[in-house]
Amino acid sequence: MPSKRDMSLCPKVVITSKPKREAWAYEEIWDTLFEIDHEVRVVKTMFKGVYLGYLKGSSLEIFNSFTRYTHAFVSTVIPSLVCVNETSLRTKISSFISCIDEIYNLDGIYIKLRGQSKVLEKYLIKNLKILESPKKLRKILVIQGINDIIILSLGEFRSCGPRCHVLKPDEVILSCKELLD
Repeated sequence: MPSKRDMSLCPKVVITSKPKREAWAYEEIWDTLFEIDHEVRVVKTMFKGVYLGYLKGSSLEIFNSFTRYTHAFVSTVIPSLVCVNETSLRTKISSFISCIDEIYNLDGIYIKLRGQSKVLEKYLIKNLKILESPKKLRKILVIQGINDIIILSLGEFRSCGPRCHVLKPDEVILSCKELLD
């Protein structure tokens, strides 16, 4: 579980491991992120196989680093473009998604909410194209919730190994960010 100091900072990346491969995935994650920032902190969350990466690199550097090598134990890599608190997002999430969809014409939304962040589900737009898997997707908004931390990202998934997907971030999400302030 992240320390109080970690929770005050937003992670730059949320990474999940393949089932029963958590220890090996942790090593792959740490090795990959260490190339970007030698002071990287990879924090195991209370959710099995879910890791938060705290580092100085950009979301594009994270994407490039994960596509440079084949990852056998990592499942998904979501570089963060926007990080907000779950309570500040509740009433604004529908207008934020509409803004992104208007600009980007989304193919779908990939949502993984864990712990107290699950409360956001009741604030989502009806008839939303929610996708269960990041495979073979283009133009996608990703909403990752780890308790009260919500990571928002936008882009296209690319391969980072066998059954490993990393989101190639698109900065267009920042044009709708003022809706979250």
